[in-house]
Amino acid sequence: MNHKEILTQALERCGINQAQLAEKLNVSKSTISTTMRRDHIGLDVFVKYMNAMGFEVYAGEKIGGMFQAEWDLVPGNDDKRAFRAKKE
Repeated sequence: MNHKEILTQALERCGINQAQLAEKLNVSKSTISTTMRRDHIGLDVFVKYMNAMGFEVYAGEKIGGMFQAEWDLVPGNDDKRAFRAKKE
């Protein structure tokens, strides 16, 4: 999954839209929309968006300076939302 698919799925799971996420982040809806259309976004932005929706973000194994993992939304512990790298 890429960040676009993950963010879209996270919005759906939370039952909110881009405008509501923008309000939580104190940014414009166009900022959210632009970010979600980009081919690449910074990890800091991704984590910020996911945290605003109540998700925790866990990274996968670090190999050669980069995180190598397939990302997916998964159930968290204690009914918390979680997003982590799936081990292959």
